[in-house]
Amino acid sequence: MIASSQTPGTVPSAKNPFANRFFSWRVWLRHTLRNIPVMVPLLSAVLGVVAGGAVAGLHELTKELHRVDFGLPPHVSLSEATSVEWWRLAIIPPVVGLLTGIGMLVMHKLWPEETVDPIEANALFGGRTGFWSSVRLVVATLGSNAAGASVGMEAAYSQIGSGIFSSVGQKLRLGRSDLRLLTAAGAAGGIAAAFNAPLAGAFYGFELVLGSYTIPALAPIGLSVVTAILTLRGLLGYERMFPLDSLHTHPHPLEYAVFVFIGLLAGIVGIQIMRLVSLIDRTTRASGIPSWLRLAVGGVVLAILAEIAVQALGSGHGAMRGVLTMTWPLTTLLLFLAIKILASTTSLGVGFRGGLFSTSLVMGGLLGAIVAKIFALFLPLSVPGMQTFAMVGMGSMGTAVIGAPMTMITLAIETTGAYSMTFGVLTGVVVASLFVRSTFGFSFATWRFHLRGIAIRGAHDVGWVADLTVRRIMRRDIQSVSGDLPLAKFREMYPPGSADRVFVADSGGHYMGAVDVTAAHDRALDDDAAVTVVADLARGRQWVLTGEESVRSALSRFSAADLHTLPVVDSTTDLRLTGSLTETHALRRYSAEMERRRDDELGERRVFSDSDGDPQPSR
Repeated sequence: MIASSQTPGTVPSAKNPFANRFFSWRVWLRHTLRNIPVMVPLLSAVLGVVAGGAVAGLHELTKELHRVDFGLPPHVSLSEATSVEWWRLAIIPPVVGLLTGIGMLVMHKLWPEETVDPIEANALFGGRTGFWSSVRLVVATLGSNAAGASVGMEAAYSQIGSGIFSSVGQKLRLGRSDLRLLTAAGAAGGIAAAFNAPLAGAFYGFELVLGSYTIPALAPIGLSVVTAILTLRGLLGYERMFPLDSLHTHPHPLEYAVFVFIGLLAGIVGIQIMRLVSLIDRTTRASGIPSWLRLAVGGVVLAILAEIAVQALGSGHGAMRGVLTMTWPLTTLLLFLAIKILASTTSLGVGFRGGLFSTSLVMGGLLGAIVAKIFALFLPLSVPGMQTFAMVGMGSMGTAVIGAPMTMITLAIETTGAYSMTFGVLTGVVVASLFVRSTFGFSFATWRFHLRGIAIRGAHDVGWVADLTVRRIMRRDIQSVSGDLPLAKFREMYPPGSADRVFVADSGGHYMGAVDVTAAHDRALDDDAAVTVVADLARGRQWVLTGEESVRSALSRFSAADLHTLPVVDSTTDLRLTGSLTETHALRRYSAEMERRRDDELGERRVFSDSDGDPQPSR
């Protein structure tokens, strides 16, 4: 009898008929589901209900945490509260921040797997993100919001949506392209439910998570958004976030020049906000303060800011309603904008979990309102006319920071209901997007990856490059000579023109360098040819490839070494020769893979893969 080497529990037991039947049914069900032509859209429709329910539950839980922590009356959000006891403002942010920091540390010790957010999952890991790591981020974001951190819950909403969708897709062993679609659909459903804005949620999935607009992605993202929105409205009812239904003004042509100015201003401020977040992060890390204690320090700063203006706390949804009514004086708007910028950047810089999605809208609305108040000093602007500037500011700042133009255009319009302002918002958004891309090159979604040393500028799938390794495409028939081979013998084996370079190895097969055949036949070496060995002529021992390197890394190595062929070794410490690779072959394989991926994204090949997928990335 041959003993099985399978892990216990992965194969049915011959002594347990029930286990055999269960295993067979499970395999049959998974295989059947994977081969349904519309599997991904159907999954998206069903799981959209789960995502919408999760967002509704988290929304209500956040409101309850704010009510308990800050003593708020019913139906009043934190950022629109007119008064909160001073002792709550002084105690809650640092104490709850401390508890959240400790909780995050404990969760990381118990579940050390890093959380892969939807954008990173689709860009680097073929749509793979974990469910429980997503839950951990949701808990951390809830704790941050309970402390009054000036961040939004939208990061948790998109994370739990994508985590649910991706986990189910991995259970069904769906292929890479299908998982990327599911991850985008899950995040889109979460954002759509968060703002009660279906078009904004759909564009979020296309622009930020999937990285492209494709026909195969329309059905899963669209169905996820529809079912998530219907579920949310069924549970919580329908209420527009920033109702401006009475705003039916059409901007004067001259006002479009002001919209351009707001777009430029939003781009400048947005870039400085991103830089300030990274500056605070670097400063707190360099200070030596433990990560779990940084949140308490940040809580102290938030408490000080909240004593000046309660609106410094929370994502700012409630305060935005006050901004849009245009009842606040110019000095209040300026103070609030400065405090909101400090509160948001401090919250993220010290380590509170959340995002700048909501707060960027609030800061943009404040910026637009400030411009409106200034212009109202010289021009007879009505309140509806001034509100248009705030709307343009919302979309422009959101685009500058988050980097999703169509998402922000539709979000500004859907959350206010002011559809007549489409062209005005579009003007500011285009200017802000163009300015940030041409001068800074990053949005906050990709800037944080850049700070971690991850070179991605969007959710376009570049993770496959890591899968296309040197080991997969190298030649294994190595042509090498021993380092103690006499030069005279080498000349007999390799006459001029027979080869360019020949690898040299020691008696143990370790790489010593390469010999240039033309240089080996130099007449200046004739007198010493009998006593010279090829190891004396070997050069370029540092120019090697390892089997685990990606093809992209190998191509940069060819360019740096200015060589057409490089040896492949076990590792940088163990230079045992295992193969060789030419630049021409690496380029050919890389180009062919890029073409195949492009065809897949355009839907020219099958959308639903039968492959078992790639292994879970090791973090």
